[in-house]
Amino acid sequence: TADQIGKLTGVVTTNREIRCFIYDDKGRIIEQVVRIMSITNPLYKIKYNYNLAGSIIRVIDPVNVATTYDYNNLNQIVENNINNYLMNPSFEVNNYPDSPDLPDYWNRNHNLVSSSYSTDSKYGDYSYHFVVSDDNGGIYQGFPVVNGQRYIISAWVKVMNPNRLVVKAECNNQVLASLEVQQTQQWTQVTLPFTANCGANSECTNLISFYRGCCGTIDVYLDGVKVEPGERATEFSFAKNEFNYDQTINNV
Repeated sequence: TADQIGKLTGVVTTNREIRCFIYDDKGRIIEQVVRIMSITNPLYKIKYNYNLAGSIIRVIDPVNVATTYDYNNLNQIVENNINNYLMNPSFEVNNYPDSPDLPDYWNRNHNLVSSSYSTDSKYGDYSYHFVVSDDNGGIYQGFPVVNGQRYIISAWVKVMNPNRLVVKAECNNQVLASLEVQQTQQWTQVTLPFTANCGANSECTNLISFYRGCCGTIDVYLDGVKVEPGERATEFSFAKNEFNYDQTINNV
């Protein structure tokens, strides 16, 4: 079947699947609902997110596992992340050296004393190095979650001075879990499990943040950040330039 402008809205396949397609106002598929008529609990969904240029940046499969695709400022793929909800988790996507202050897809909370990309990295070419003196100052990113599901955050960090780095997960302004990281001076992996308790919402946007805990200035290197469903952090997947450099993934 098709809608009034000719967009395919449903199809029955030869292996007894019914596939329905939901579009946004720009004509891009944002959800595919599949019914397999031959099995119990036959419904499952595949969800798609896009960047401003119209290329796919995240696909969430029926068991709520996400694959993300990172593009540079020319809309060329530079990295894909298997089983990870976050965009630009190893800070490779940027306009460096033209915009050294904040990586693409990440946001700033309060002022940073200084920030830059560093070649002292755990994965790829860069890590992100920032210094914060403001209370709760740091960086954060949002990502979709399903209410009631367990997730785990993992990240590689170096805390260069005695003050504390705080890793926090929150939803609808409610702190779900937090972890304080003391001085390390070596790349150290930290993990933080949490349950997505979003109240009445079945789906919502969660926030992960890395910020100063208390008292004094904190000096941090950050790389290989991951959010995935479940109780156990799996190995960070870094597949830079797996595709042809000029390839994009357009509307499915």
